[in-house]
Amino acid sequence: MKNIEYLKHQLEVCKQMAKESNIEIGKIYDIKINTRAKKRWGLCSYFRDGFVIEISSSLLQDDVSEFALMDTLMHEVLHTVEGCMNHGKKWKECAKIINLKYGLNIKTTTSAAEKNIDNTEEYNYIIACPKCGYQWKYIRMSRCVKHPERFRHTGCCDEGLIRIL
Repeated sequence: MKNIEYLKHQLEVCKQMAKESNIEIGKIYDIKINTRAKKRWGLCSYFRDGFVIEISSSLLQDDVSEFALMDTLMHEVLHTVEGCMNHGKKWKECAKIINLKYGLNIKTTTSAAEKNIDNTEEYNYIIACPKCGYQWKYIRMSRCVKHPERFRHTGCCDEGLIRIL
């Protein structure tokens, strides 16, 4: 597994990429590895004296590509640009510039499958449609998990859903 020093080095690479693309990023004063994040790859938070970036430990596994990490890290770095804390027009323009220049795939959202990460073990419950087999995956207990027979796959099935895990 890659460590915090590796992550700090990759952050410096991202800063250099932004500088070479004439994108003025904000002050990033810390980067952290988040071992608890289950539904997000990264997070950029603003504090009064700068930004803190968190990256999911899932992206630091040895079998995850460097591009998967760089896409997420650069995504968060772009949030430090003035007026880019959301995924609005300016953020998308900055992402497009970086994507074209460096061959990255920075997007607003990405799935585990797109990053070639197997995260099926992170789910505690799986509910399926008995007709088509479509699956919904849950980390936490919910009404659908407790009583899948009360829910239907809209437009597909008249039967209740089934719980498989």
